[in-house]
Amino acid sequence: MTEPGTPTLILTADEALLPVAVEFVASVAAAFGQSGMGRLKLRLATEEIFAHLCRGTSGIDTVEIACADRAYYTRVVYRIKGAHLDLRGLNITSGRASRSGERLDGLELAIAARSVDRLHIRVARDGSIGLVVDKDKEYPRAPRVPATWPPPTGAVSIEASDAERLKEFAARAAQCRPEVATPAFFAYPGRVVDMVAGGEYRAVTAVDAAGHVAGGALLHFLSDRIVRLVGPYTYGVGEEEDLAERVLEACLVDVARSGAIGVVSTTGLPAPLQAQFEILGHLTSYAPGDQSGCEATRTPALYRLLHEDPGCTVWSHPELVDYLEECYRTLILAREIRTERDAGEARSPASVFSAEIQRERAEVTLRPLLPGNDAAANLEDHLALLRREGLVNVFFELDLGVPWHSTLVPALLSHGLRPCMLLPFGGNADLVLFQSHAA
Repeated sequence: MTEPGTPTLILTADEALLPVAVEFVASVAAAFGQSGMGRLKLRLATEEIFAHLCRGTSGIDTVEIACADRAYYTRVVYRIKGAHLDLRGLNITSGRASRSGERLDGLELAIAARSVDRLHIRVARDGSIGLVVDKDKEYPRAPRVPATWPPPTGAVSIEASDAERLKEFAARAAQCRPEVATPAFFAYPGRVVDMVAGGEYRAVTAVDAAGHVAGGALLHFLSDRIVRLVGPYTYGVGEEEDLAERVLEACLVDVARSGAIGVVSTTGLPAPLQAQFEILGHLTSYAPGDQSGCEATRTPALYRLLHEDPGCTVWSHPELVDYLEECYRTLILAREIRTERDAGEARSPASVFSAEIQRERAEVTLRPLLPGNDAAANLEDHLALLRREGLVNVFFELDLGVPWHSTLVPALLSHGLRPCMLLPFGGNADLVLFQSHAA
């Protein structure tokens, strides 16, 4: 669970040692290049998480804290074994009145979850629990570039990107295709440089004879099997379709050499290139504040298989089997579908969902972290909160490689969420994305 080569501190689970834990994380974050505000947020998260872990132990357990520099963000893993922890505070609904009218416990975790950008839970085979938090670094926003720019000068070549070309690519990408929702990180060119330097992303750029960037694309390695394509984006006039195809071909060659079996695009491809891909589904995007669906746009989720699909076993609730069989038949994927039913076995009383929020797009993606008997009620509380906050683009992600995820299907369907996309090998096995549509 702890990555090799990362600064690590092991402490007795004693609240008296809280200042040691806080100073360790803050000092390492400073060495990793976190800003003053970033360090402050990580101090706060560490203070709340360490205190909560100590209160949930017998007093003889240890807390392991490991920090990793991921170039554009800092990751901190808090690991403990043998504790009986109440993790309900990780839900974004915590701190508010519960359905019974009582205030939920675990407010330390609620505060911590709001102090960082992403939070995950890992449960190891030995029973230890790891709370993983990511805090993004701060970058200056790029100045606006001209709405139009001259066409490429001379022949255009496809090549790897250095830092300056990546910054030029990022600054222009946010404006070159207004018909699609370009990822927000393109507004911060320095972040894009670090995303590539950190290894989670690769970049391909098209450069003209004068050394100016004429287009490009990013490759996001979601796992060792699946890569997300961001782009291609091309600038100027003339042979844009041909240039976009050349950028795409370079990306596919790069992915094929990496050993990944497939490429997925959810940001939209130029129409002439879509014929080279299979359709995984459609994602509907509603304009912020739009509750009627009048301003909705639909973007196809596209998939290209580059190597032979190895097949796998997936877990499904009976109510989802027909959808999965149709998807696998269309995509010609070999899958053994096993059904999971609630047989009355004991579960934790409290479920936990994570929430990845992008407010500028009024979008949230919920993911199940821990199972619990209150899952249906917890989902209803989340959806009610998201509606009140104007988040009209609501998604819920299930991993078909985790058997208990499938038990959430009836609750999702009963609350109006419908499967909109299947992503092969997006998690432990395939992922199914559900979406709640505006009325």
